[in-house]
Amino acid sequence: MSWGSISPNIYIGGLFELSETPAGITYGQSELAAAQLAIRHINQQRILLGYKLHMLYNDTKVGHNIRLTIAIVMGSLFRLSVFPIKIWV
Repeated sequence: MSWGSISPNIYIGGLFELSETPAGITYGQSELAAAQLAIRHINQQRILLGYKLHMLYNDTKVGHNIRLTIAIVMGSLFRLSVFPIKIWV
């Protein structure tokens, strides 16, 4: 991707607590559903004219190290080539 070209896709990252607690509760499922609904409404109403919004998300409870979670999400974005430069975590 060059600086002169514009992609019609906008990617955002979402970090949600999707793992079950010992009591069997998943707190982040409702937040994920709300974010997905908001993205669907934004795209359907064409709020971002000429662009389509996408969300890549991950579970924040993959480990005790939040940097690992951020690195996984950022790595997914790099594989999609949406960033022209690398950011080291």
